[in-house]
Amino acid sequence: EGGTAGAAGGGAKGGRAKGGGGSSWLQWRGSTARAAAAAAALVVVGSYVYARSKRRKRTVVITGGRGNLATKLATHLTHQLPELRVLLLEHPDFAKQDSAPPPDGAHVVLADLTDPHGAWCDALDGAYALVHFSAVNPYPNASWEESAASMSHTFNVVLAAKSRGVRRVIFASSNHVMGGYKDLPD
Repeated sequence: EGGTAGAAGGGAKGGRAKGGGGSSWLQWRGSTARAAAAAAALVVVGSYVYARSKRRKRTVVITGGRGNLATKLATHLTHQLPELRVLLLEHPDFAKQDSAPPPDGAHVVLADLTDPHGAWCDALDGAYALVHFSAVNPYPNASWEESAASMSHTFNVVLAAKSRGVRRVIFASSNHVMGGYKDLPD
């Protein structure tokens, strides 16, 4: 008894499909509309992803890059914000070959911050932010000479960041941040 729908949605029984309830033309049209909407969404999302992939990654530079706080910050940034490029500036004397590798996604740049015009300045080109943890002697027992040297290379870092167009500079005094808590578990 019930007819089957024709190609254009017609057929016996007023265009109702077998098992009926709805017009096959409307069902076909609805699925086509959903497919078109899905295709349009894919085009929009694809365009967004393509445009985003063409953007330059933001760079964050961290001085004292192989130290305790810098390693923890780099690990957090590379895991939570993988779209960031993380550069760790470290003095050649402290970037030991036998130390643990840097966090995945972070790159070590050897840097003597006491040289205000050193090659390390190039790492700041295009950087969005700089986090300055480095010190000659980061411990509270630092001599006046060590403290003065730390201030000197802090000035070098801040002036280099300004001349290279770094938008954000964060200066942290790590010995006061850590304050004896360095050896507590994470």
